[in-house]
Amino acid sequence: LGEYLGCPHVVTVSSGTAALELSFAYLGLPAGARVGVPTWTFPASAFAPYHHGASIVLLDSDPETMNLSVESLDAALDEGLDALVMVHFGGTPVSEVAHQRCEAAGIPIVEDAAHAFGASDHRGRVAGTGTTGAAFSFYATKNLTSGEGGALATDDPELARFATAYRLHGLTRK
Repeated sequence: LGEYLGCPHVVTVSSGTAALELSFAYLGLPAGARVGVPTWTFPASAFAPYHHGASIVLLDSDPETMNLSVESLDAALDEGLDALVMVHFGGTPVSEVAHQRCEAAGIPIVEDAAHAFGASDHRGRVAGTGTTGAAFSFYATKNLTSGEGGALATDDPELARFATAYRLHGLTRK
């Protein structure tokens, strides 16, 4: 997976939801942190930050792409966001502009790439490059399936170490 994605760290997990959960456990945002989530997504996109104490800020979706509306993101950034779940809806990557706005604001992005395995954007293949990480799902309805399972792709070696231990209740194979 890592070789295909061009990503130095890929941690396999039980589901795409687990990959999202690991990402928010790693971020360790304070209780009540405001996390933006697009309205057009699967509930796991919001449940993962919520399970880690975040307040969910619903963001509009662009009617053309069904992805996050940059205008809605801008308004939420003006009101204060602590993180963003960026959903690449239906395998269509979110715009480069949204990445730039989050980078300028200094907020972490967790990519929900459940349907985006193999998709490419301005960074190359969607693989958590320059974000906290990208959560992939291999559920039966996805474009790459094993019936179940998921993966967290990241260029952050600390997140990869954390995820490797956290997914197995602190145990590692090393």
